[in-house]
Amino acid sequence: MATTAATLTITPVHPAFAAEVAGIDLTQRLDDVTFERIAVAFDDYSVLVFRGQALSDEQQTAFSERWGPLESTVRTVVSSGPQRSLKAICCSSLRAWPRKTSTE
Repeated sequence: MATTAATLTITPVHPAFAAEVAGIDLTQRLDDVTFERIAVAFDDYSVLVFRGQALSDEQQTAFSERWGPLESTVRTVVSSGPQRSLKAICCSSLRAWPRKTSTE
């Protein structure tokens, strides 16, 4: 079942930087409208805080993949449990890096 935008709230922590996202369950797939609202908030605030989300590795990966392809590490995590490959994504509100200024 997808989570919809009806319960989503985005509350700025500061007018120019960071917002708290609430009213959604990241363990469930987000519908496209909800995800788009989150993506716009990320563009606006650069940092988003999702409190109280207890995601499994698989759920974290599924949410992260919505932002783009994940990078796999060469090393694995060694713990008392099974070894796992780490995956990460670089999320940035910048469309291209480095961004050219109008004077360049």
